[in-house]
Amino acid sequence: MKKLSEIYIDGERNAFQPASAPGEIPKQRSEAYRTRITVKTVSTGARFGHYILDLIVFYILAIGIMAGIVIATGDEAFLDSGLGTLLQYGFLVFYYFFFEAVFQTTPGKLATQCVVVDEYGQKPTIGQILGRSFSRLVPFEAFSCLGDSSRGWHDKWSDTYVVRKIDLAWMLDRLAEQEGENVHIYNSMVSEQ
Repeated sequence: MKKLSEIYIDGERNAFQPASAPGEIPKQRSEAYRTRITVKTVSTGARFGHYILDLIVFYILAIGIMAGIVIATGDEAFLDSGLGTLLQYGFLVFYYFFFEAVFQTTPGKLATQCVVVDEYGQKPTIGQILGRSFSRLVPFEAFSCLGDSSRGWHDKWSDTYVVRKIDLAWMLDRLAEQEGENVHIYNSMVSEQ
């Protein structure tokens, strides 16, 4: 099975054979070429939007859970304790792990029709998703998505990508063509829109 980073496009272009003698007209010939395509990840702006939306959803859920714990225990000091902080970090890891393991996306990514995939364009393994989730605890990790490729540390460390569903369909079609298969996921998605 080929990786998304191994996608290529074959094409043909016109090339000119230089004249062998003065006054001779250069001959035109067609030549084949192969271009490797970079994996089309989502933009930095989309990644920032995912982060903000997921942060909002996370805090709504976390506040609800923490309020439930305070009401159940009657101990408001719990929120300021080390155990309360540890619980918040644990819930952050669980939040990303749950959504990406079950749905292959998070509420923030869902808003832009994006999914998390492994290097083959498939659903990541539980280990990869767990790695992605724990990587988010690294200080300033969220800023690693800023830049040209918008591929953050949690993506690189777990060999995963965040891609739009429509772009994934296009890439999977190209991989299928390279394997000699006739699959048209992209065309069916475009015709549905």
